[in-house]
Amino acid sequence: AKEAGVHHSTVSRALKNHPGIPEKTRKKVLAVVRRLQYVPDPHLSALAFYKNSLRPAGFLANLAWITNFPKEEGWKDNPHFSFYQEGAKLRAAELGYGLDTLWLPGILAAGKSPSQILRNRSIRGLLLPPQPAPNASLNLDWDDFSVVSFGCTLTQPSVHNVALDHFRSIQRLMEKIHRLGYRRPRLILSLHSDLRVSSAWSAGFAISLRQLELIPSDPVFLTSPHFSDFLAAIKKSKPDVVITTRGWANLAREHLPHSGLRVPQDIGIAAVNLAPSDHGLHGIVEDGRLIGRHAVEMLTAMLQRGETGIPQNIKHLITEGEIQHGSTLRDISEKESN
Repeated sequence: AKEAGVHHSTVSRALKNHPGIPEKTRKKVLAVVRRLQYVPDPHLSALAFYKNSLRPAGFLANLAWITNFPKEEGWKDNPHFSFYQEGAKLRAAELGYGLDTLWLPGILAAGKSPSQILRNRSIRGLLLPPQPAPNASLNLDWDDFSVVSFGCTLTQPSVHNVALDHFRSIQRLMEKIHRLGYRRPRLILSLHSDLRVSSAWSAGFAISLRQLELIPSDPVFLTSPHFSDFLAAIKKSKPDVVITTRGWANLAREHLPHSGLRVPQDIGIAAVNLAPSDHGLHGIVEDGRLIGRHAVEMLTAMLQRGETGIPQNIKHLITEGEIQHGSTLRDISEKESN
């Protein structure tokens, strides 16, 4: 503090990247820190963290939840995204942050600069939920912000991100299916869905077939939303169990009996991406609230370290899903052994 010519509380807040500290002051403090080769005492830091956790956090700043769907509320059509935001809001509040929602297309349509709006609101931390389509790109003044994205759909720029471990999750699901006695699994889903997870589902499925010595089968990638195509894929390949996404799984449970296929008596159905609000289906459930909390913890740590801009080395924080037991699978292991 003496070297920088500021109060010790200013140094503390500058090191935490507090938005109330002018940028010029923060840079001056950080320059002194580097010159003096200051390193925080880990024991004192742990003690401070413990003490802070015992009292309610005062308000520090707002973070931004930036959506990029054509319709302002379009991102809410996917229940996972709402759970992400719910978890993010709760964790942000615990740490002393608010969470503002900004609709990027609306700002651009009004001829305004999103980056300038964020600066005017003293927002330095950005959460980017999944984009409407895979291989998406966004253009902001990245050097001014700390950024964490969700999932695999944003490719330009590459930033730190949080996601479900889709590859490991489908492997766990395949292991469960194998234990139940299924031997002819088929992965049937839209190509768009698999691309959204960087083909992790199809890759995990293919490897599991080999590891579990199951009957080989290629994934069926649907290009239309019509259930008739889903049904045709089942009738052509005659699997004993179908692995798919939550939307198709719900339709299958409802409509397959009308086509002479009872679930689970005649065919099993398992989903790779269930939300906590999905009931009765067997498959992998994603704890979106937990992933939202992880995103805020990663982002606020970056803010405290003063990390802004596009990182040179990307950090991926992945979380395994949990098996949800439902009525769409049954144990056929005894039947299979007979």
